[in-house]
Amino acid sequence: MDEFQSGEETAFVVDEVTNIIKEAIEGAIGGNAYQHNKVNQWTSSVVEQCLNQLTKLGKPFKYIVTCVIMQKNGAGLHTASSCYWDNATDDTLDHLQKEYQEMEGSMSAHKGKEENRTDLEQSRPS
Repeated sequence: MDEFQSGEETAFVVDEVTNIIKEAIEGAIGGNAYQHNKVNQWTSSVVEQCLNQLTKLGKPFKYIVTCVIMQKNGAGLHTASSCYWDNATDDTLDHLQKEYQEMEGSMSAHKGKEENRTDLEQSRPS
């Protein structure tokens, strides 16, 4: 990677990433109601689309994308994770999507500078 990239070329633009996430969710799920037999397909599609679009941005980052889809039935969902990273160069975006009938979803996208690749564990408290 070029060491002299501008700040704009190496910025984690939250609005840009949020749009990528929303488009991936809409593309995979659309207006469908919850279908247990489709959840694996939907989550895989959302994650793959997000990673493809994030990679196309051409930024010098590594990305970790997670996706959770659950049926709205009153049950709780608890998740936990941790991350070791450099606060000066690494960042995260959590996106909660509640607009679909009968289901809820949660997405996280994490980025870190490419040269810090070995320093990043694959999770973060959410």
